[in-house]
Amino acid sequence: MRSCEEISKLTLSQGNESLALALRFERFFHLMMCGNCRLAFQQFKLMKTTTLTRTQQQIENASEVPDQLIEKWLNALPLDKEKNDHN
Repeated sequence: MRSCEEISKLTLSQGNESLALALRFERFFHLMMCGNCRLAFQQFKLMKTTTLTRTQQQIENASEVPDQLIEKWLNALPLDKEKNDHN
């Protein structure tokens, strides 16, 4: 059976892809027996959900920015126009 440290690393490194069936069973049985890892796993899931929700909200808010304001921001950027003008 894997240690608490291995289970934590496995959970953190999982990302969005699913685990192999054997690893899922190992983690499941470990979480059934270890309350600390179960709590950590719940916190990992909460952080992931919160981060995804916040990212989606930021994307939605960004789409509400008027095109005129975006154009104004782009025009204010010091782009390579000065280099091209000197050549």
